[in-house]
Amino acid sequence: GEDIYAGIFEEGIFKTIDKGRQWMDLTYNLSNLRFQSMTTVDEQLFAGTDVGIFKLDNSKKNWEKVFSGLQINSLDEYQGKLIAGHRKGIIISEDQGESWEWIYENGNARKAIVLDDKIAASHFGADLTFSKNLGQTWESTFYLSKEKFSVSEIVQIDNVLLMTNGSGIYRSEDNGVTWVLLHNLDRMTWLGDFLVSGKVIYLGAGSGGC
Repeated sequence: GEDIYAGIFEEGIFKTIDKGRQWMDLTYNLSNLRFQSMTTVDEQLFAGTDVGIFKLDNSKKNWEKVFSGLQINSLDEYQGKLIAGHRKGIIISEDQGESWEWIYENGNARKAIVLDDKIAASHFGADLTFSKNLGQTWESTFYLSKEKFSVSEIVQIDNVLLMTNGSGIYRSEDNGVTWVLLHNLDRMTWLGDFLVSGKVIYLGAGSGGC
């Protein structure tokens, strides 16, 4: 069956190959359990934590730190490359974490997500930028309520982009150039992650303050 990984904040990393019936503990010697993100590159598992990026050697049951010193907010894979967003920008590795190159250095990247043929980067300063050439150049986009709320999540379904921030759910049909507000939130509601299954989109939500 398909491998599924789950990271539980301050608890561990687990894997199932039978749709969740049984779980294997892959935490091993991982020294920091404050997980922010995980992804695989060519079946190689990486974990982003509050202190950097770790790479699993499952045959030796050993985690190796391959990038250190910064909280990693997101990890994603694109054509065998590893893309990481963190509090100083975005970095990329083309050799499974052995070396890294900066592709964005203009501020905190809340998330750097691969959408079809481009990278979408959401920033804590509320900016949303796109790159179609692996970070050589970046284009900004505009949406209402930008001055108040950072982008939380963004996902692509065919030629449509969906985005959430603290004010609601937005839709774009022109690759993020313009956005339409689909659903306005009251101030006590928060939104979680998108989950896409075929043409069906799920979005976690809750209520209450911090």
